[in-house]
Amino acid sequence: MGRRKQAKEQSYYVEVILAAKSVVVEEPAAPKRKRGAKAKKQQQQNDKPELGWVYNVKWYGYPEEDNSWEPEENLERCERLRASFWENVGVNDLNYPLGTEFHPSSDWIDEEKKRFVKEYALIQAGEQEKKAAQRKARQDQRNALKSPAADSEAPHPMPSTSAGSQRRHRKIILESEDEPEVVSKSNSPMSQMFGRVSEATHSFSTSTTLEEESREEGMLGASLKRKRREGADSSVNVPPRKKVYVETRDSLFSERSSIDVDNDSRDPTVEDEPVQTTIPPLPVRVTSTKASVSASHPTVPPLPVKTTTQPTSPTFTAPTECGQGLPTKERLAQGALVLTTPREMGQGSAKPAPRLSPMTTGSNSLMSTGFRSTAGIRPAHIDRDPILAEFNASLDSPTSVASLPPDSPPAIAIETSSGPSEDQKEVDSFLQVTIPPQVVPGEKLPLLPPPCKIPPLPSRPPLKVVIAGEHNPMGTSLGFSILLNAISKLEVRKLHEVHHLLRILQACQAPTQFATMFPASLEEKRPWGVVTNFLKLSKSILLHPLHLGENVVAHLLVAPLDILPAAIGVPSQVKEAALQNGSLIVCTLPWSLTQEQLDSDLGKPAAKSTVKSDPNLLATHKRASKSHPQLQEAIRLLGFPSPIYSYLKLTNRSWTILAPGNTEGDGAGPKDTPEVQMMKAVLSKVKEEATTGNRSNRNRYPVTSEASHPEAALLVFIHLSTLRSLRNMPYLRERISSPKYVRFFTFGTHPSIDKQLWGVREVFPCGGIVTFMPSAFMKYPHEMVNLLRRLHDHPLWTSYILPAALGMLINSAGVDLEESPVPRLLKFIEDGQLALIEAPPELQAPDRDVQGWYKKYLSPSPPTSAEALSLGASVFSDSPQSHRANIEQEVAEDLARMQRQPALMVDYRRYVVLTGVEVTRQDSLEWLLPHQFDFKDRHV
Repeated sequence: MGRRKQAKEQSYYVEVILAAKSVVVEEPAAPKRKRGAKAKKQQQQNDKPELGWVYNVKWYGYPEEDNSWEPEENLERCERLRASFWENVGVNDLNYPLGTEFHPSSDWIDEEKKRFVKEYALIQAGEQEKKAAQRKARQDQRNALKSPAADSEAPHPMPSTSAGSQRRHRKIILESEDEPEVVSKSNSPMSQMFGRVSEATHSFSTSTTLEEESREEGMLGASLKRKRREGADSSVNVPPRKKVYVETRDSLFSERSSIDVDNDSRDPTVEDEPVQTTIPPLPVRVTSTKASVSASHPTVPPLPVKTTTQPTSPTFTAPTECGQGLPTKERLAQGALVLTTPREMGQGSAKPAPRLSPMTTGSNSLMSTGFRSTAGIRPAHIDRDPILAEFNASLDSPTSVASLPPDSPPAIAIETSSGPSEDQKEVDSFLQVTIPPQVVPGEKLPLLPPPCKIPPLPSRPPLKVVIAGEHNPMGTSLGFSILLNAISKLEVRKLHEVHHLLRILQACQAPTQFATMFPASLEEKRPWGVVTNFLKLSKSILLHPLHLGENVVAHLLVAPLDILPAAIGVPSQVKEAALQNGSLIVCTLPWSLTQEQLDSDLGKPAAKSTVKSDPNLLATHKRASKSHPQLQEAIRLLGFPSPIYSYLKLTNRSWTILAPGNTEGDGAGPKDTPEVQMMKAVLSKVKEEATTGNRSNRNRYPVTSEASHPEAALLVFIHLSTLRSLRNMPYLRERISSPKYVRFFTFGTHPSIDKQLWGVREVFPCGGIVTFMPSAFMKYPHEMVNLLRRLHDHPLWTSYILPAALGMLINSAGVDLEESPVPRLLKFIEDGQLALIEAPPELQAPDRDVQGWYKKYLSPSPPTSAEALSLGASVFSDSPQSHRANIEQEVAEDLARMQRQPALMVDYRRYVVLTGVEVTRQDSLEWLLPHQFDFKDRHV
C-alpha cells in the first residue's frame, strides 16, 4: 500500500505594496479619574490612541479584487519592500493624522513587480533543485536496499531435504475480504480435465501477487520485507487466515503448495489459526479468452454453431528435477521465457470431453445489467505444454488480460454450440439478489423532440410620416427639395444621445432649413406617440446621411423640440407647429468642409501619434466615466500623459490657456474650441482632486488654479493653432526669461503641425538659439568671437547666421575683407561651430519648397569658407537695397519660424537676436547687445 503524502502548507507571497494608511493600533485603557489641572492634562495625553500603519498589498497570483490591508506584524519578512516603499513616498513618521494614506508612484510599482518576478524565479529554482536532490537520495537508498534482496533470491542449488521442501511452500499474504474456502478436486472426468487449467490459473494469480509484493518490498525496503516474513512465520496471535492450495509449475504432477491468504485488517498481536470450511461447489462454467473478448465487444456477432469431433485432452509431461529447488516466482518466469517445441508435445488423450449447452438470453434482469450471455463453449484444444502466456489468457485472471504482450502465441481455437442453458435461472436469481434496485435501469424514456426554430419577430409595417411646414433655406444652401428627392424611406440603425449633438455641430455649418415631421394618418398616431415618447425619455436623436451623388454632404436631424439645445436655433413658426400637433423637428446639417477638402485630407497617410495616454491614468478615472464623461473624452482625445497629470496635482502654480487665434491669451468667450474646453475640464478635475486630497493634510498648501491674467501665470498651455501668433505676444518673452521658470505645454491639433507632434507635451524646456545682425560683428568684433566660442561649448545652446546677413557683412567690409571679422566668421562656419542656414519652410507656407531647402542647406559636412562666401554674396547681390532696408525684418521672421518649429520647441527655450544697436520690438524674441547676453545658468 502506498503512503499518503502530507498536505503541504500553502504559502502566500506579497508582490508589491500599493498604499499605506495610518490607523489606531491600540485604544488607551480607561484609568481611574484624578482631580486637578495637572492630572487632567496627563489624562488627556494618555487618552490619545496609539497609531500605526496598515499596508494595502497585492498578493502574487491573485487578482486585484483580492488585495487586502495588512498590519505591520504580517509583513515582518518584507522589511526590504517596506523600506523601499517609504523611501519612495517619504519618511515613515507616525505623527501623521489618523486616516492618512500614501501611494507610491507607478514607476516604483512596476519596478517592484519586475524585481519580485526575478526573486520568485530564483526561489522556485532552489525548491526544484532541493526536491530533485531529495528524490535522488531516496532512489539511491532504494537501490542500496534492493541489491541484497535480489541477491538473496538468486538461483542456486539446494539439497532436497524436508527443510528445503518446506521452503518451497512459500507463504504469501494476500488481501481478501471473503470467507475462507477450500477448493477441492473432483474425480469426475470434467473436473480432471479442467482442474489443471484452473489450478494453473491460480498459480499465475499467485505469481502475479508475488511480483506485486516484490515491487512493494523494493519501494519500502528490505527491512519491511523481512518484517512481513517474520510476521507471517511468527507465533503471535493473528486472525485466522484462509489457505488456498495452488499448484505451481513444478507441482502440477506432484504435491500441492499451500498459500496463506491474510486479510488487510488483521491484528498483528493475534496468532494465525488456519480454519477450513467446506462449502458446496459452484456450478462449473467453462470460459476462454475469446469468450471474454467477445463479451467486451458486444457488437461482434456470436460464433456459428459447428458440429465437429470431440477434441482430446492433453497429456502433460513431467518437468525436470533441476527446477524443484527454485522459488515459485523464478520457476514461473523461467517457464514463460522457454517455449516448448512441437516435437516435445505430449500425445492428447482419446477421451472426449462432455459438451456444454449454450445459455439463453431471455432474462430481463441479465440484459438490464449490461452483461452479454454467450453460447456454450467447447473445451480448449491444447496441443502443447501450458506456458505463462496461456495462463495470462485465462478469464479467471482478469487483471492479466490487459497486460498481454503483443508477441504472445495465437489464441486457442474455440468452437461453440447451441442449446438451452440449464443454469440461466440460477444466474437470474443471483443477479436479482446481488444488484441493488437503484442500479437496475428503468424503462426507457421517450426521446425529446428536436428544438424548434425560433420564429422571427412579428414584422411591423413602416411608419408613414409627412415632412411639412418647410422653412425657407438660408441663402443658396441646399434644401429639402434637392436632398430628399431621392429618399423614399428613412432607415435609422443607431440612436445618438443628445449631448453628442454639441460635438457634431462643431463639424457642421448652421442648420440650413427646418420643418416638422408628423404621422401621415390617424392610424399611425399611436405608434408615432410611442416613438416620440421614447426619444424624449431616452433623450435621443436621429441622424440620417444625405447624399449628393456619391458623396455625403449633410445629415438630416430628427429630434423632439423639448430636448434640442438652443444652439440649433429653431425658428418660432416651426416651434408653434411642433407644439400644436406633437411633431418632431427636422433640419439639415451640412458639413463645414467641402468634399475637395475631405478628399485631400484623407489622401494623406495617417501618422501614428507618439503621445499616448497612460493606461494607469485611464484606469484611475474609470469609475468617474459616467459622472465625468467630458473628462474621459478629454484624456483620450488630448493624449494627456500621466507624468504631467501627476505634476499638476502636486503643484500650486497658476495656469492660463492660450486659445486659438487669441493674441491676448485669455481663452474666454466664443473663441473657446472643443479642445480648449477639454483642457479646462482636465484642469478643473486636477484642482478638485488636489483639494480633496489636501483636506486630510495638516499643512494645507494652495492648489493650482487659473491665473487672473496671462502675464502672472506660471503654467502656460498653448494650443497648436496659436503658434503662428506667438510673435504677437510680448508678455511671452518675459514669461520665458522669468527667474521663476514658467513651464509651457502645447496641446490640441492643427493641420499646420505634423500629426506626430499632436497631443500634450512640454515645450521651451531650457537652452536657446542665437542669431546675429550684421551690426553686431561690425561694432563688437572681439566680443562676438569670444561669444561664438562660448555658444559652441555650451551643451544646451546653438547659433546660426542667415546667408543674407553674411552677404550684407561681406558687402559692408568692401576691399578690407581681410581686416574685417569676416575671415574668422567663415572659419567658424567651416569648422561647424556656426551654422549658415535659414529656417525650414512651414507645412502650409504658400511658397514652400522643401526639396530646394534640402538641396541648399543639408549636406554631410559644413560648407567651406569659399562656399560660404559665395553663398552669402550671391544671396545679397540679388537685391542689395531690399536686404539692407529689411534685414532686421528678415532676421526677426526667420527666428520666429525657428521658435514655432515643433521639433525645436521641445529642445530650446530662449530665442535671442544679438545686434550692434539697441532694438525695441514688441514680439516674443529677445533683442540684446553682446555684453547683455547671459546664459542664466551656472555654465561658465
